[in-house]
Amino acid sequence: MGKVISAFVFLAMLSASAQASSILVSSFGWTGVDDTQAFISAFTSSVDTVIVDLQSGDWVTGPLIFDGYANPKIANRVIIFERGVRVRALAGAWDGVLYHGLLNFVDCNNVELNGYGATLQMNKQEYIDLNDGSEWRHVIQLSGCSNFDIYGLELIDSGGDGIEISGIWSQPIPSMGIHVKDCRIDNNYRQGISVTSAQNVLIENCLITNTSGTPPGFGIDLEPDNDYDDMSNIEIRHCRITGNEGGGILLAFWKLNQNSSSVSVDIADCYIGSNGKEGIVIDVNSSGPVPGYANFTRCVVENQPGNGIFSNKRESLALTFTDMVIRNVGTDGGAFDMPVFIQKQFDYTGLPLGNITFDKVFIDDHLFARNFMNINHWGEFTHVENVSGDFSVYNPNGVTYHIDPPLVNVSITTQALSSLPLADISITTSDNMAFEVGEDTTAAFELTRSNAPDISFPLGVYFSVAGTAENRLDYHYFPKAVVIPADASSTSYTVFAIKDELAEPQETIDIVLQPDGHYSALNSGVLLYIGDMLLPVDYIEPFTAVAHSDCVELKWATAIEVNSSHYVIQRSVNAQEWEELMRVDGRGATSTTTHYRVLDESPLPGVSYYRLKQVDWNGDCEYSGIVSVKWGSNGGTVSVYPNPVKTHFTLQSEFYRIVDVELYDVLGQLIERFCELENGTIDVSFLSPGVYFLQLNSLSEKVVVKFVKE
Repeated sequence: MGKVISAFVFLAMLSASAQASSILVSSFGWTGVDDTQAFISAFTSSVDTVIVDLQSGDWVTGPLIFDGYANPKIANRVIIFERGVRVRALAGAWDGVLYHGLLNFVDCNNVELNGYGATLQMNKQEYIDLNDGSEWRHVIQLSGCSNFDIYGLELIDSGGDGIEISGIWSQPIPSMGIHVKDCRIDNNYRQGISVTSAQNVLIENCLITNTSGTPPGFGIDLEPDNDYDDMSNIEIRHCRITGNEGGGILLAFWKLNQNSSSVSVDIADCYIGSNGKEGIVIDVNSSGPVPGYANFTRCVVENQPGNGIFSNKRESLALTFTDMVIRNVGTDGGAFDMPVFIQKQFDYTGLPLGNITFDKVFIDDHLFARNFMNINHWGEFTHVENVSGDFSVYNPNGVTYHIDPPLVNVSITTQALSSLPLADISITTSDNMAFEVGEDTTAAFELTRSNAPDISFPLGVYFSVAGTAENRLDYHYFPKAVVIPADASSTSYTVFAIKDELAEPQETIDIVLQPDGHYSALNSGVLLYIGDMLLPVDYIEPFTAVAHSDCVELKWATAIEVNSSHYVIQRSVNAQEWEELMRVDGRGATSTTTHYRVLDESPLPGVSYYRLKQVDWNGDCEYSGIVSVKWGSNGGTVSVYPNPVKTHFTLQSEFYRIVDVELYDVLGQLIERFCELENGTIDVSFLSPGVYFLQLNSLSEKVVVKFVKE
């Protein structure tokens, strides 16, 4: 787990630092009243790195326009916004300025905006009150830029988009090589992120939320303005898109046609939920067949008043949806509010409706008696062609769909689920340490479903994140939902620690599964560590614990030890308070593989936690990942009596000491928490009839029990 930096690499780092040049924006003055000129002077100075340094108040600026055609061009530049910096838009500076945002870059290349822990903020309500029809006052606008990175910034309160990525105005010159990562994009006026003309765009690990004000109002909008605009190699992954007034993701390709460049869009591992109308919208109802594809993979779409997936679609751009989870959508209950609705609205060309693939899609539509899918050409002189689907649909009311005939090469298979097979989910990790110095490094956790009578459909798993490590500062943001693919019993998720230059203590990321009507959590939490320590031991086998009939076996192995004094094995009943169990001598200095094995011959009944503390001769230490093991066979179950229940039930267990109990509905919403139980009895007379879940938090673990209220 430790890192070693060679002398050669270290000297090379010093040499590179010596050649670099940097400047503080404050060297041009800071007032906190109007700092526009300071920004312009710093950004256009002849240095490699510009640092927007932290002051006692906010930085305030008018429009900052860096146009390679009209002004000195910004290129080969890193712009760092220090942690805690807030750059605010100057009040009144956008009166009559309809087409520029806060930071505007035209034909700028090889630029990085790095702002982990910093905020760029405009004055949304001010622009709404102007009532001038403008929707282009973006926080960041890129036009015809190349190799441009935006990392870690919070972008809020615009009069347009959080970020717009476009080509040069009225020219077929797209932006190219754009990377947006770890940004929080909140409360913008038109879109969270818009892409109108670009090649090679990666948007990842972003939270995009609360867009509202003017249509479309989506989290992310890919929408070319002209048939010559580019939309190639666009990738969106690991984003959480929620609370946006219009919807989640919009692909509006109606301006493209058969003469346009081929479209290539890949969207994967995103959470799209609780937006204002549809989750995903694809409009390719253009005057000609648009070439290319758009793929959606392992995304969760849920809690949408409109369709989960809606499309105006012709036989052109290929649409593929793989391992998708769609739940609780179409809640407005309109005639065409349903999980999947595909239409061909106007027959301009005679093209059929089609070229769509649904590959292992799970739909939970149990609250409604309706079609889960409608593919409709409204009786025009055409047909539906080249559509295939493999659906698993949970709906006790019946599983039906509608496709307008005539049909050519259409094949739909459905697995009808009248009740939901409940899976048991465990969350574990064998690699729970990541370092945040040097390059980005990783730790991973694994989700495993067991006791699942049917794994032929994908399963969405949800979790919360807590701990002392800070989101977007210490680790890359992730969407708090993971899809276990169809026909798979497990999946892994990688957590990336963010490189920075700050000396920080070891920090934690606590990932806890959320109870859900689709699964129960066996092992509900996992603890990851992020730190910056360079340690003298290289582990080739991680610290593990295995329960036997009379003991717990603890093992680990090292390849290299330098100044290694000893190891301390610690044990806990709650993974928070630790006792020293035993000490084992280290090997001092060795490059020979060493295998360690010790026994806990007096293990604690139930679930115990173990960790390994490695101590250097100078007192420096590192901790292994926490491992858990259940020992003994004297119980381990919790019963609810009676079940089903009318008014009261009693919890019974000879094994667990119950500390508190949480009550959840089938959607995973917390209803009530019981901290002190009299004789283990709970009053549930206030509940409506249905299925509910109890999460029982003991001193050693969490147990989920299902019951039925009559």
